[in-house]
Amino acid sequence: MDIGTVSIKLFEKKNYTSNNDFFKTNVMNFLYVPTATYDFPVREFNGKKLKFQYQWFQKWNWLSYSKVFDGAFCKYCVLFCNDYVGKGSHENIGSLVANPFIKWKDAIEKCTSHSKADYHRFCINAVDNFSNVVNGKMNDVATQLISQRKQQRNENRLALKPIMETIIFCGEQEIPLRGDNDSGPFSLQKPPNKDGKFRALLRFRANSGDNNLKKHLLSCQQNANYLSPTIDNEIIEICGNLITKKLVTAINKSGCFSILCDETLDVSGIEQLSLCARYINFKNQLREDFLCFIPAYDLTGENLANLILEKCELLGLDMSNLVGQGYDGAGKMSGEFNGVQSRIWQKYPKAMFVHCAAHRLNLALSSSLSISSVRNSLSVIKDVINLFRNNALAGHTLKNNISKYVPESKRTR
Repeated sequence: MDIGTVSIKLFEKKNYTSNNDFFKTNVMNFLYVPTATYDFPVREFNGKKLKFQYQWFQKWNWLSYSKVFDGAFCKYCVLFCNDYVGKGSHENIGSLVANPFIKWKDAIEKCTSHSKADYHRFCINAVDNFSNVVNGKMNDVATQLISQRKQQRNENRLALKPIMETIIFCGEQEIPLRGDNDSGPFSLQKPPNKDGKFRALLRFRANSGDNNLKKHLLSCQQNANYLSPTIDNEIIEICGNLITKKLVTAINKSGCFSILCDETLDVSGIEQLSLCARYINFKNQLREDFLCFIPAYDLTGENLANLILEKCELLGLDMSNLVGQGYDGAGKMSGEFNGVQSRIWQKYPKAMFVHCAAHRLNLALSSSLSISSVRNSLSVIKDVINLFRNNALAGHTLKNNISKYVPESKRTR
């Protein structure tokens, strides 16, 4: 059938679901419309002969006539209406949409009521939106959703950025985040009880012109403000992972490195094994960088060696570049046969063990205390320090004499 005389028959509900945008566009633009001189068929109703009136097209621009059915349809509702309408979508669509309207004696009343129907108004809006999309005046639904999602993502990033910057600032300045009341709703007004330095900094920042942060704090849901201790810890962990990844990249690029480890008991009663790396960076500078803590429960040399190797591999260190080990003198660490250094050396023969110089110095100083002259000297030094520290006049006299006789010296503490 010629596209200029497309019949509304093609838009029976059995064909509706297969209509594509191109087909809808053709129907809206080229749907068959009888001429003013067209002789409409006559139907008899209760002894009266009635037929479709051409002037109805001028009164209702959505109206369409089908020669096949000798009936009227709403071309917009046929294209865009759902199968069920009304509140709760429990009403079936009837004539003018699913079926042709042929009762010409009720045409005025039917068309008037149809024009006021909510589902018809919805279809009119759908037609306008569809035309705008086709003509390039508006994006389609998928593009609008993508654009809206992108906008929401950008807004979330703008809101999260000042929060992350504040956490990083607190970390760099060694400022604790937590407070006595650092959970629950957040207000830009100063609370009666302190809620921690982190929230106080955010409040100060929002009230000082950070509009993105202020907008987020005023408009977000209370369970999505990104200020909870859980979120804070996740951000801190992410920052730590990024720093560690950057360090590992620099260590691997150096071509060779040594590992330094020591274990000690933390305040929670867990033995923590600290892992550090010693290497030369791209500026030919000697670096010793902390990588991580490893909780240790079995303190045997075998288990500690396995923990160190597993963690190094997990971090992504190139163990073929391992050329040295540095630990204290404890048997589990430096033992010749079962110590950590021995077990790692067996797997990586280039990793030579060196007893930690700082630990050796500490051992030497501790051993020297058994000599009375050394012990007495250290005691005298301690008493002299306490004299100048605890006596204001003596301390003032010392400062004046230092400025007078050794002005180039500087106080370090």
